[in-house]
Amino acid sequence: MKNTIKLGFLVLIIGMYACSEEATIQPTEVEDKSLPTLTTVDITGITNTSVMSGGTILGNGGEEIIERGVCYSELPSPNINNSVAKSGAGDGSFVTEITGLTKDKKYYVRAYATTTSGTGYGNEVEFIAFGLESFAFAGKKTYIFPTNSGAGIWGIDDVTGATNTQDGAGNTAKIALIGGAHLANKCADLDAYGHSDWYMPSYEELKALRTAAPNLDGIGENDGSFWSSSENSMESAFFVDFNTAVPYASSLPKNKSGQCRCVRQD
Repeated sequence: MKNTIKLGFLVLIIGMYACSEEATIQPTEVEDKSLPTLTTVDITGITNTSVMSGGTILGNGGEEIIERGVCYSELPSPNINNSVAKSGAGDGSFVTEITGLTKDKKYYVRAYATTTSGTGYGNEVEFIAFGLESFAFAGKKTYIFPTNSGAGIWGIDDVTGATNTQDGAGNTAKIALIGGAHLANKCADLDAYGHSDWYMPSYEELKALRTAAPNLDGIGENDGSFWSSSENSMESAFFVDFNTAVPYASSLPKNKSGQCRCVRQD
């Protein structure tokens, strides 16, 4: 009888130990969740009060993106506790407008995406909200550089092929290939406000600029004569007189002293 009790007790102990071991080695299923990964797109459309920004979501961390947008601040490493510009939800790329900026202030921007697990951020980009005036030409916003190029001749008597009266960027590119003492090269070489695609406006662009912004700083310099990038002939090119009540436009010898105002488009 005693042996039977001892055997039963031993079986009970072994069974309890086996159950304990089985419970210990059972794998625990834990779902691996991570934060979204994304990049911040380059800033475009900079004005003194607004810019366009956005991001591209590379991975959602295994969860649905419930909110996305950009966060921005005057201090580095902005997050969603700072100012934000939301742009819906879901994966993919997005673009949104940041408004209410202060002229000449420097801002830092990061794209963000949020899931139930938290918020992921893109790389940081920075910009200055500069107060460049602009006008519309051919359906595009055209930004005006804030100062004149300085006095200079259009260029020497030669044929540049820059005869387009609508496409100042194309004209400037052709003149830049020639180099030399061409006033358009001051725009071609310009790298400012985060852009290096400044150009000398064409004849029609320059007339549109004169109509849209007749009171720009420096208009009265050098008799108000502004060269366009549009060549008229081997000896002459088109210019616009900004000092007359009605913008007078014509062609002048290329060796006449004048000035230019560089522009660019997004």
